[in-house]
Amino acid sequence: MVIVFALMKSACCDFLLILYICNMHIRTYQAADADALAAIFFQAIHQIARKYYSKEQVFAWCPQMPDPEKYHEKASDGRIFLVAADGGNAPLAYV
Repeated sequence: MVIVFALMKSACCDFLLILYICNMHIRTYQAADADALAAIFFQAIHQIARKYYSKEQVFAWCPQMPDPEKYHEKASDGRIFLVAADGGNAPLAYV
């Protein structure tokens, strides 16, 4: 079980927010993750960031679903690419 934290900024201070407790683990990238990571990126921008940015800004940032092959290329080039996965090993987030 992992407790997920996020550092949030407000106008006056920083504070730590406990987001949720779930059955997940952190692991290295696997080639089969590419489709899910592209979808996570797209959904984060079009669902979450959309609350804070205009439609025009969101579509300039990410006009369409990214190519999963690009994720695979980046994750396979030697950089550290970590994935938070659920109990069934499906990606939930990445860094």
